Amino acid sequence: MKAFINEYRGLILFVLFILALFALVFYLFHLNWMHYLIPSLLIVLILVLYLGRQWFYFQMEVSYQVKFQTLLESSLVEKNIQLNREKDLEDYFLLWVHQIKTPIAASKMLLEESDDPSKGLLNQELVKIESYSNLALNYLKVTNPKRDMVFSRVQLNEIIQPLLKRYRHQFINQEITLHYQPIDQAILTEANLCQIMIEQILFNALKYSPKGNIWIKWRQASYDLVIEDDGRGIHSQDLPKIFDKGYSGHNGLLNEQSSGIGLYMVQLISKRLNQAVSVQSKKGEGSRFIIQFNQEMS
Repeated sequence: MKAFINEYRGLILFVLFILALFALVFYLFHLNWMHYLIPSLLIVLILVLYLGRQWFYFQMEVSYQVKFQTLLESSLVEKNIQLNREKDLEDYFLLWVHQIKTPIAASKMLLEESDDPSKGLLNQELVKIESYSNLALNYLKVTNPKRDMVFSRVQLNEIIQPLLKRYRHQFINQEITLHYQPIDQAILTEANLCQIMIEQILFNALKYSPKGNIWIKWRQASYDLVIEDDGRGIHSQDLPKIFDKGYSGHNGLLNEQSSGIGLYMVQLISKRLNQAVSVQSKKGEGSRFIIQFNQEMS
């Protein structure tokens, strides 16, 4: 009520001042008071009706503000609850991924000491388990906007060689010939994210190349890294969508292990590192992924 009076105090005082001024004129000049009372009562009535109407809208506005404030507070509470749930979920998956690495490492050690003829295949499946576990861990890292990035100058060969060692069993068991010469090129990047990016492209090349060749080469003139295979290739209608989250396309239908997350992560990292990624492919003729590095930064 006080706020309403304060808002219209000026108008009320102005009307009272006008009425008082006219009353003084009528008094000084001895005019007929009936000519004063009727217009004055009419003015007061109009003022009361106007103030009543404004009071009604004022009450509605206050009611809306109270409801809005209540909804806002409720929304903030729900948002905090949701953030806590997401953090709990992220912590759980981080713990799960780190815990599963122990039996994977132990299984690898046991296989190294084994003479089982299927040792190579078992190693290959273990690497797949490890890769999908890392995919979950890396997805949490990449999609976290608060994750700090530390750029440094690193040799490309130091990023690529560990990946080739990790997937050596896949190359052997799938009868894939690797064409790679150590790359003596330093680039300025975030090493961990860049390695995740290259790994996902390499993993895709292995997954969709039952046999054949994979080329990894550096092109100094265009300052980019090319990862190429002569595997299944990609349908033309799938090409514009392969970086979309959850999209696996025609090849994904043929491979039940496809999640549609790997290349989505590649695109996210590409944007964060300012390292554009593009793809050229034809169905049945393989695929070529190109990572464009920033020459000015390097």
